[in-house]
Amino acid sequence: MIEVKNLTKSYPGVIALDKFDFELKNSEMHCIIGENGAGKSTFVGLLTGAIKKDEGEIFIDREKVDINSPLTAMKNGIGAIYQEPNLVDNLTIIEYILLGKEIINNFGLINKKKEYLYINNLFVDLNVDIDITKKIKNLSVSQKQLVELIKLLSLNSKILIFDEPTISLGAEEKETLFKTIERLKTMNKSVIYITHNMDEVEILADRITILRDGKKISTISKSEFSKERAIFLMVGRESAFEIKETSTVETIKTLEIKDLKVNNSKHNINFDLYKGEILGISGLVGSGRTEILETIFGLRRSNAGKILIFGKECKIRNPKDAIKYGIGLVPEDRKEQGMLFNLSIAANITISILNIIAKLGFINSKNEIKIANIYKNSLRIKAESMVELAKNLSGGNQQKVVLSRWLAVNPKILLLDEPTKGIDVATKPEIHQIIMDVARDGVSIIIVSSEVEEILAIADRIIVLKQGEVVEILPRILGSAKKIINLAIFGRAE
Repeated sequence: MIEVKNLTKSYPGVIALDKFDFELKNSEMHCIIGENGAGKSTFVGLLTGAIKKDEGEIFIDREKVDINSPLTAMKNGIGAIYQEPNLVDNLTIIEYILLGKEIINNFGLINKKKEYLYINNLFVDLNVDIDITKKIKNLSVSQKQLVELIKLLSLNSKILIFDEPTISLGAEEKETLFKTIERLKTMNKSVIYITHNMDEVEILADRITILRDGKKISTISKSEFSKERAIFLMVGRESAFEIKETSTVETIKTLEIKDLKVNNSKHNINFDLYKGEILGISGLVGSGRTEILETIFGLRRSNAGKILIFGKECKIRNPKDAIKYGIGLVPEDRKEQGMLFNLSIAANITISILNIIAKLGFINSKNEIKIANIYKNSLRIKAESMVELAKNLSGGNQQKVVLSRWLAVNPKILLLDEPTKGIDVATKPEIHQIIMDVARDGVSIIIVSSEVEEILAIADRIIVLKQGEVVEILPRILGSAKKIINLAIFGRAE
């Protein structure tokens, strides 16, 4: 279906994709894996016409094509589904899919009956059960992805690219997506699937291509794949979660949560956080993990309960109050809530301490760069310079920048919501080490993660939530993946 030869793309100071060769067969599911910054997104951009190549050739059905815009990509049967679909919220599903190609009757009016039948048949063919009269704004992320997929199929797309599609999905939504993708292969569609998740590779892939530093390292078959081998090829070394050493947490209570009502839940939340402790929060999607952090940080108002910091009750009505009390939050959605992409790396780091680096309303650029460089070195942020735009960084380095922003305010309490979400297996241990180093310096940390292994690797104690209720708080030494999953699903350990 696709053959790519010597595809190359450079930016100032970096070769994003270096003489890349790639093949996609008919009805194949081809996974592409690699660290953040390995060149995966660049390749997607080149295939979809969002980025223009410097060198190389692209062949589709053995014919050479010049993909110089998204329109030419679409005309050549290429379509992409992203982790955060950008649809037209105020249209119905039918209106969105048929936007610009409405079915018109003899009187020049839209034939709504024919439109409904046409779109309904597309959904039936893929075994997707969604009310097609619904407005886009009322759909979940996974439903939006499926709608975008069906729109691409209505445009006769034969090559479908999925770019990290499951990052925001729960277990049931992932299963629905996987079944839909398997169905695509029976429809003679070819799929390129970009992911960091090795379990997904094992489930879906026919072949796997590994990228490292913009170069193709290898293409292997499913029978040749193992997680250990894939990680070694991606990073050039063995990599895995390193288990945090058992630490002696101080007996000073930094934070006390007493009978807190979160998000109109019928349950009260109670727990303590100690100086230098890493407290993990685990639970299913929708169990209230993020809501607890957002309430502590003042993004949500609590209906009842108390928040005490070092024994004194604090009224936290907004993030400004939280910051005043020494609380920082690294949010789950780095793209929407964390990064200021069109500002420099230095500006992203120092925006939380403008009172320190600004005088008479003017920012002291020397101080800004000086402070940013401290965190560049200590957190090993990979960038040519601190004046580089934040949007040019890989996902892992963007997360280090967001962490740096909150470390710059010298917090007493640091709230981390999915701090390694969308980050490759090589950078995750670096983020973990940063978190552990910060805790060792006396900062109290609460970390929310969907990965049970991550919580077990770095937390001192673990809170398990089920539908907004704290079902158990246990020391890590008494925790196991099976126990935590059972508690989260059934509310009991067995």
